[in-house]
Amino acid sequence: MYRISDLPAAGTLDGTELVELEASTSKRATTQAIADLYVPPPPPPPPDAVDVPYDNTTSGLTASDVQAAIDELAAASSGGGGGGGGVDVQVFSTPGAHTWTKPAGATMVRVIGIGAGSSGAPGGRRGAGGGAFAAPGGAGGARIEALFAAVDLSATEAVTVGAGGASPPGMTTTDTAPGLGNAGGATTFGSKLTAYGGGKSYSGMLFSSFGGGGAGVLSAGGDATSAAVGAAGALGGVAGAEDATMDNTGSCGGAAGNTGAVNVAGAVPGAAMFGGSAGGPGGNVSNASTVTQPRAGASGFPGLAGGAAGASGAAPTDGADGAAPAQLGRCGTGGGGGGSSVTAGQNGKNGGKGGVGCGGGGGGHCYSTSTTTGGAGGEGGPGICVVITYL
Repeated sequence: MYRISDLPAAGTLDGTELVELEASTSKRATTQAIADLYVPPPPPPPPDAVDVPYDNTTSGLTASDVQAAIDELAAASSGGGGGGGGVDVQVFSTPGAHTWTKPAGATMVRVIGIGAGSSGAPGGRRGAGGGAFAAPGGAGGARIEALFAAVDLSATEAVTVGAGGASPPGMTTTDTAPGLGNAGGATTFGSKLTAYGGGKSYSGMLFSSFGGGGAGVLSAGGDATSAAVGAAGALGGVAGAEDATMDNTGSCGGAAGNTGAVNVAGAVPGAAMFGGSAGGPGGNVSNASTVTQPRAGASGFPGLAGGAAGASGAAPTDGADGAAPAQLGRCGTGGGGGGSSVTAGQNGKNGGKGGVGCGGGGGGHCYSTSTTTGGAGGEGGPGICVVITYL
């Protein structure tokens, strides 16, 4: 017979010994003391997943057991089956119509659209004995970015990439005005996103010159006229600049540079931090005896230079093209203005082409002879559409 003081340590008896103990224990042993001595046997281990059959009739898997099904699903989610953390990038950079196709397994879609820049205004031929206003550069397009749930987009979406404003030829008739630039086109992603282009610049030469407006989130930049600069595009645009630098920290383009008075160099063109910057104004002429220098295109991206200005003088030079973007989905820089000349028989020089989303440079003026021609305005920079799909 066991006494309470002789009981084994708790948890050390199996079921058979417990029955024997219960039958021989003094009645002084409490039910609780006896219960504390019993350790139930462990449950049987669960079956291995590989031993459990799997019915793949309707699942689309090839596995015949549960473990194989788990492995097959894991492989698909890690990228082997087309989903789970992958990224698909489609870049549309050629002006015109395109089609975006939604990749399989798409979850979210990020779209970056940049509208095209407008061209610079053309240079003209100035008559004897008078001054002129420099031809302004073109204005920048807007940069718009949006994030969509993939389920909210169609299987395909139409994409249009805006074309930069076409280069206008230099004027060939003495004291002819106006010399107009050409507006930049809009970049669109279906009906979901529109990035507008920069507005036209105006070169009156004898009377006035005004820069086009930079594009905004809600509308294109306004066109300049003989009486006023181009209006700012709605929500973030900047109006054409008359005689000062205009920086824009929003999502739109900076406005074109311009002159505030006759016989002086064109003003510093506007720069935009995110949108397209403006082209530099062309070189000017003064009283058939002196020239002013053109200006470089503007840049809103640190460390990225605008297109270099040409040189005015007896042997003028063209403005340089604006730089390409430093990063995918960002804008380039404005084109440089073309040089001017009062040397007999010497043409004005062409403005440089704008980088992505930026304005072209203004053309340089020349002095009146029967064979001379003002410089062409630089072509506006094209738009772009970048579509990043997260799988």
